[in-house]
Parts: sequence; structure tokens; C-alpha cells
Amino acid sequence: MPRWNRIEKKLRRGIDLARIEAARALGVWGGERAIPLLLDATRDVDERVRVEALRSLARLKVDQAREAFLDALVGGRTSEQRAGIDGLAAIRAKDTETVVAGFLDSSDDELVAAAIRGLGRVTEVRLPVSVVHLADDPRDEIRAAVQCALFECPDRDAIPAVRAALTDRSELVRSEAIWAALAVARREPTLLVPRLLDPSAQIASQALDALAVLCGHLPLEGYGPIARAWIPARDREALASRVLEVLPEVEDRFDAAWFDVVRFRAAEGDRAVIEDLKWAVVNEKDCRAVAVEELAKLDFDAALPRFREIAGGLFERAAVRIAANAALTRFGDRAGATDFMRSLASRREEIRGFACECAPWTKSEAVTLALRAQKPNPDSLVALGKIGDRASLQILEETAVNVMGDRDFRVDAIWSLANVAGSLSSPALERLATADADSVVREAAARALVLMGVETVAQSTTERSHATP
Repeated sequence: MPRWNRIEKKLRRGIDLARIEAARALGVWGGERAIPLLLDATRDVDERVRVEALRSLARLKVDQAREAFLDALVGGRTSEQRAGIDGLAAIRAKDTETVVAGFLDSSDDELVAAAIRGLGRVTEVRLPVSVVHLADDPRDEIRAAVQCALFECPDRDAIPAVRAALTDRSELVRSEAIWAALAVARREPTLLVPRLLDPSAQIASQALDALAVLCGHLPLEGYGPIARAWIPARDREALASRVLEVLPEVEDRFDAAWFDVVRFRAAEGDRAVIEDLKWAVVNEKDCRAVAVEELAKLDFDAALPRFREIAGGLFERAAVRIAANAALTRFGDRAGATDFMRSLASRREEIRGFACECAPWTKSEAVTLALRAQKPNPDSLVALGKIGDRASLQILEETAVNVMGDRDFRVDAIWSLANVAGSLSSPALERLATADADSVVREAAARALVLMGVETVAQSTTERSHATP
């Protein structure tokens, strides 16, 4: 019996644990076909099944589930109400702020936190004053939720609240405040620099990752490489200089952060870290792929023998071999290029994904052509956005505006278009932000325009006059 029939049977007639498992599974791989089954499951006799069905509908970002989410808020138990709020936030349902805000006075801390995070995603203009005031709440979970909301809906007056949260006694709050600081970085780019010397090594590492995002070294998960456009180029240069001044002290304080420091310095073109990278290529298994990539950029000739050794190593991890082959491809090594192209065409998603990640810095026309020939997928779309030539942009635009295409692919294409912001990509994003039938696509396009700094368009399409990070 096909998997689909088994899952449908479990959900309709299975015992309670089987129905829970089926509802959860449909949220992972069910797609549009699962929507009617999940909507029916929101009326199951078992609360746990109803909650899993709501979560799956939220995961699938199903606009048709809006009424089910609202029903859960009105008549459901606490766990259903939390799932309903998360669902409304996932589809960015409009005109629901008042309903969600009604849970800010709940006696259940998790429900209050869910309402705060939800308001950050569904609020049109700026967070209610009642939410911002909760930044001083005695409960750690509530203060952390406010920072989550400020990331989603940054306010021009939010900088004092974010700055205070960055020095909060709770590590959880400081962790969330780091990402809120990203959202206001356009106004105060250096806000995160002091957190490099946070008492917690984990917070210091997060701060360095966030600063690497702002300096254009790393993408921000969920938003693609667009984050490097959050602050102007001149501010990025000044910020990088400030970070480089503090890094020696970071390395002295936190032994575990040494490779993050090396990576940042390498991305800034500091050739003094070449020997550290060579050591990491040999000795640091978890960092080896990144070390290979950065070493190839700084000193390919000196590392060429090592790259060939890695690429041919039977016991090397696949990611490391792919990075080495990408380096070899960049500098015209035929054997390396042949192996890299095989990885790019692999049927294994993780192999193909890492090859796509390495593809842009190979600077190879053959690799670019192979990416364009692929059926659109999240990894290839991000790679094409990094390459950013006209032909790649055309593919991204076609994917983004294809109303019959996969919604997630369309959103991925939007972020990749925004990464190469300019006259080629902005008109397409403007059309999507104002006229697309899918609310999630409209929201992604509008958010991308805001992050690109296209403020006049963003303000007219999202009405978020205070949302520009």
C-alpha cells in the first residue's frame, strides 16, 4: 500500500498515537494534497491530534487554514491557542492583531510569549505599546519574546529596548536581542560590537556570526544572503574595522571562538591567518570545509598540493572534498572540475546542496551554466543569486513570478533577487509585493524591498513606515 494511503488511513481511523504521528508527518511532506486531511484533523476528538494538525498547517503556510487558526484561539485549549497563534504568524494573517493581542494578559507564560512573537509577524505598522513595555517584564521568556517580535517588526524607537536587552541578566534574552539588533543595524551598525566580549562564550559567538552577516561574510538563515544589504557599504567597512580591533581579545578570552575569529579575518582579506587556515584544514574536522574555501581565496598556489590530496582522499568527508574540488575548479584543474560537476549533478540532496553553496566562488562559466540548467531548488536559487549575472537573474525572476510554482521556491528566488539588488530585480519584486495572489509571497517581496533599502516602495506596499532595518 502506498505511503499516502497508509498515512490517510492512520489519520482517519488510527489509534490516537497513530493519528498524532500521521498529522505530524503530513506537515513535513504532505504538500497541498494534505491540506483537506489536516483541516479535518483540526476537529479531531483528541486535543493532541488537533494541535499537531494546526502545527502542520502552520508549517505548510496554508492560507485556507486561517479560520481553523482563529477557531483554535476562540474555543481551543491553551496548547491549541498557542498553535493557532503560531499558525496566524506563519501565514502572516492580516487584521488579526486585536485577536492575538487579547492573549497578552493570559496567566500562561508560554501563551503570552507566543502572542508577542505572533504580533511581531502579523502587525502591519508597529508593535503595540503594550508589547514594547513588556521588554521590562520580570519573566525571562517574555522579555526574550519581545526581542523576537522586534526582529520581525523593528520600530524606529526600538534601539533603547534592544540595547538594554543586550546586557540583560538572562542569556536567553541576550541571545534573542542579538537578532533584534540586526533589524535596527541600519540606524546603529556598531550596537553588537560590545557583545563580542560577553561573559558567555555562546553569546560572543552569536554576536560574531551576526556581525559577519552585517559585513557580508555570511547569509542569515531564512533570509538568504540579503542580510549583507542591511547597512550601506561605507558602514560595513567601518564596522569591520571595529570588529577587527576587538578580535584579538575575543580570541584570548574564548578558545572555542578561535576559528570564528580566523574566518572573519580571512573574509576581510587578512593574509596573516593563512597558516591558521592550513592548520585547520589538517586538524579541525568540523571546520575543514570552510577553511579550505577561505584558504583557496587567500593563497591558492601554496595550498594546491593539499587541495589535491583532500579531493582524492577516500576517508575525507564529502563536504570537504567538494570544497577542495571547487577550489581546484576555480583555478582550472580539470580533474577537480570534473569531480565538482559530478557533485553538482548528484541525486543526493546534501551533496548537491553543498556543491551549490561552493559554486559561486569557483568563478566558472561551466558551473554557472550547469546551475542554470538545473530544475529550480533552494540551493541552486541561492547560488544563482550570488552569481548575479543577467541570465541568472532572469531564471530567478521567472521562478519568483511563476504562480503555479512551489511557494517555498518562489520565496527563495525572491531573497536571491534581493541579494543582487538593482534595476534588474527591483521592478519584479515591486510587482510581487503589490499584486501577487499569495500573501506569503507578497510579504516576502515587501520584506525584501525593505531590507534592500527601497523605502518608498516598501512603505507603500506594506504600510510599515517604521519597519526599515
